[in-house]
Amino acid sequence: RRAPSMADIDWVPLDLWRASKLQTETREVQRLWADAVDAGDDERVRALKAAIEARNDELEHFYVRHSSDQRAVLFEKQRLTLRALLQHAATAAAARATSPARAAPVSPASPGMDATWRSGGRPGSAARGPGGPAPSGG
Repeated sequence: RRAPSMADIDWVPLDLWRASKLQTETREVQRLWADAVDAGDDERVRALKAAIEARNDELEHFYVRHSSDQRAVLFEKQRLTLRALLQHAATAAAARATSPARAAPVSPASPGMDATWRSGGRPGSAARGPGGPAPSGG
């Protein structure tokens, strides 16, 4: 399977009159990103990251050129949303790298819930559950 390039993402041409289409574009890019991450397709994630970074540069330059027009704010908003997507991904990757055993967060409702969560984060208190009685004595 071929990794996406800038041409593979259906970017909206940067024209002020197309501002209303930006939210749909952002949602689609977020979906593509989530699909690539969920599939574990590192090559596709890297290609999407490069495409999003390039788009962010375009959006930033476009916003600067048209900042006097109220519609330009929508382009800046999209840039910030895409930047946040990349920052969140970088933070998640760093967390996985420093703590591989806790890479996937465990939901309290999941059957794989760990004893530390059940104990309210207190080691050695898993049997009591959250909010259980405090240990007595020494």
